[in-house]
Amino acid sequence: MWERGFINEKNLKQYTVDGRKDAFDYLQPHTSLKYLLDNCTDFKEEESMLQSIGSTLGVSINWTPKHHCELAGEGIEYSLGCAKNAYRLMPLSIKRKKETFWETVKKCLRHDVLTTEWVRQFL
Repeated sequence: MWERGFINEKNLKQYTVDGRKDAFDYLQPHTSLKYLLDNCTDFKEEESMLQSIGSTLGVSINWTPKHHCELAGEGIEYSLGCAKNAYRLMPLSIKRKKETFWETVKKCLRHDVLTTEWVRQFL
């Protein structure tokens, strides 16, 4: 953040993750690292590593808000566990060949396997 000129490197103690409050108990957004990072346009528009990997596999990943690991972490773990369970239930004959393997993986990540109701339960 200091390389971009958002924070004063000589006074790093004034910044916190959520920001400091003034004498009247008002939050000072210019002291919040989250606020400063949210205002970086390249950070907002940058594709996450998980989204990048998903796009190479041909799936769309839209449920990982940036810098909210407490929301994304468990939901992703349980959703991937659900997809792995669906994969394990598929017959081995389908998973053996490279061509059918990728199709099987895509089937396990589809919306009919990872339904909205299931994903919401995981959060």
